[in-house]
Amino acid sequence: MRISSLAAAVLLAAATAAEAADITDVVPGHPGVTYERLLKQVVPTLARDKDGNWTALDVANLRGTDGKLETDTDLAFNSVSALAIKDGGRKRLVLLTGDSQADGSFAAILAVYDDTTPVPKLVDAMDVGGDRFVSFSSPATLAIAADSDAVLVNNNHFNSNQNYSIDTVLFLAGGKLRVALSLFTLNDGACGYERRQVPAYAVHPDGRAKYRALAVSVTQTTTRTDETCDAGTTRPRAGSRVYADAYRWDDRKGAFVPQTGVVEKLSAQSWKTATQ
Repeated sequence: MRISSLAAAVLLAAATAAEAADITDVVPGHPGVTYERLLKQVVPTLARDKDGNWTALDVANLRGTDGKLETDTDLAFNSVSALAIKDGGRKRLVLLTGDSQADGSFAAILAVYDDTTPVPKLVDAMDVGGDRFVSFSSPATLAIAADSDAVLVNNNHFNSNQNYSIDTVLFLAGGKLRVALSLFTLNDGACGYERRQVPAYAVHPDGRAKYRALAVSVTQTTTRTDETCDAGTTRPRAGSRVYADAYRWDDRKGAFVPQTGVVEKLSAQSWKTATQ
């Protein structure tokens, strides 16, 4: 993803890469401790089914990204990704379960553990699923403070002429996962044109604020194709435009607040286009 011109000042994006792993693998630095053992701190009933997927039915007490408790979440996945981050200077291990293998359920666990104990202890967990495919985004982390990282999770799927993508930026505050922002982008096309939306994320210093500002941009590019279309077909104008905003920490609201709303407006319009 390209870095927005909004963040052309001193950019401080973390470069930590996510590592894919089998659930039965041993957690690096923790002899004899597997990812399965850690995930069972969140879902004790997790088990492998006849197809080789890890499943659990009617999982209770997982929060969604909207902050509401879910009462009957169904899980089915066959991989896990691991990521190391900082939380107030403390070492944390983040696990994200893989693509949904369940019909009609897109649940995915994002779990954070204290990585300083022999058996990493669960700090918090959340259901961050929202679509068929799930992974850490790019970048996977952003250094929102000198001693703290945010995590980016992407959900997406595609069909013949549309690609849907949801990026969610999460961070830890008081031992709980919080959503800093969520962005929906859409790549689509029809007779005579293709349209692409490419998001980019970075951070930049924000005076004495508790956290650095999140710089978010979406570059929307529309190109014309040489297809012969039916008479009366309307095609959008070709060209490129960058939608950019800064999400700044507001102590009073206890949240990252967009300064102009232009990116959120584009996200809402793209969602409307995708679902109409």
